[in-house]
Amino acid sequence: MPRDIDNNEALLSEALEDDEALYRVIQMTMMGKRVGFDARSRQRQIRAHMRLNYIFSMAEKIRKMNVEALTEDILTHLDSAEEHLAEIFGMADWMNVMHKNRVIADTHETSRKGLVKELGEAQYEAIAHLPLEEIPEDLHERIQGVLGYETQNRVYRDLLLGTFTEQWVEYLTEMEALRVSIRMESYAQQDPLVQYKLKASGMYSELMGTVRQIVVSRMFRFRPNLASTQDGGTQTASGNDSESGGKRKKKRRRRR
Repeated sequence: MPRDIDNNEALLSEALEDDEALYRVIQMTMMGKRVGFDARSRQRQIRAHMRLNYIFSMAEKIRKMNVEALTEDILTHLDSAEEHLAEIFGMADWMNVMHKNRVIADTHETSRKGLVKELGEAQYEAIAHLPLEEIPEDLHERIQGVLGYETQNRVYRDLLLGTFTEQWVEYLTEMEALRVSIRMESYAQQDPLVQYKLKASGMYSELMGTVRQIVVSRMFRFRPNLASTQDGGTQTASGNDSESGGKRKKKRRRRR
C-alpha cells in the first residue's frame, strides 16, 4: 500500500477536491495485487486481493444516523440509479436500431405503444418508418426515454419471473422433503400436522424474502443482451446455440 500511495501522489491531491478521484483512491486502497504461482502450470501470476474493507466504518456511520433519514437516502439513491439505467437502455436501444438499419416501427410492441402515447398517433406515424438519421433531433431524447423505460420494464419482468421460477423449484423440493420427514415429529410428542403447517408457512415466507432479495440485487447489476431486447426478449445468443445444438441427431452404429 505505501508503494501505491507514493506512486499516486497527484491522485491523492486531486481527491481532496474531486469526489470521483476520492472514489478511485478508496478503490486503490481496498484492492491490491499479489504475485503467486499457479498450482498446475507453476507459472507466475499476478492476482488481485482485498486489502481493506470499510464495512465496520460504514456500519458505525450508519448506526449514528436517523433510520427514517437513512431509508429516504437509500430510496432516493436507488430511484436515481433506476433513472440512469433507463437512460442507458434507451441510448443502447437507439444505437441497436441504427446499427441494424431498422426503423422505429421495427421495435418491440410495448415500445411502439409507449411511443404512440408519448408522441401522439399522428407524430408517431410520421416518424415510424423514417431512418433514425432523418428523425428531428428534438424528438431523440423523448424517443430514447420511452425505449429505455419499456426495455427496463421488460428486463424487470423477466428477472422476476426467472428468479421466482428458480426459487419455486427449490421450494417444492424442500416441501417434498418436509412431507417425507414430518412423520418423525411424532417421536418427539409433537403433532405432525401442526408442525407441518408451521414449517411450511415459515418456508413460504423465506421463499418470498429470498425472491425479493435476489430480484432487487439483480435489478441494478443485470446487463441484458440488447441486440435481442427489441426483438421481444432478453435471451443471450448462447441460449439459442444450446437449443439448436440439442436438436442434432446422433448417428447410430449398426452392429454386424
